[in-house]
Amino acid sequence: MEEHIINLTPECVEYSLIFLGGISGWEQSRGYRSHVYLKKDSMQNWPLYFYDPVRLSQDLEGCSYITEHGLIIVNDVTIDRIVSTVKSLIEDDYFSYQKCFTTSEIAKLYCL
Repeated sequence: MEEHIINLTPECVEYSLIFLGGISGWEQSRGYRSHVYLKKDSMQNWPLYFYDPVRLSQDLEGCSYITEHGLIIVNDVTIDRIVSTVKSLIEDDYFSYQKCFTTSEIAKLYCL
């Protein structure tokens, strides 16, 4: 599977955002982006799922709940918004309190 990697330097030197399937620009029109993970090293990876409020409410119409590891709600699901949000979460030490995964666990999670 194609990967697009964005290194979060200089602000977040050790971190990279991995977009599985690449970046095609359809994120904003869908209001949803999955198959993204934050990588610090081979033992610290966090799966991320981004929803905008409209898409989230549409998906909730057909079910009683939505749950994903690393679910993040943003105003617009764009690459710029995803990057700036993740940088802010790193600066706020958010990921220290979240379950991290090994590289092999990420591969299993995304069926790679």
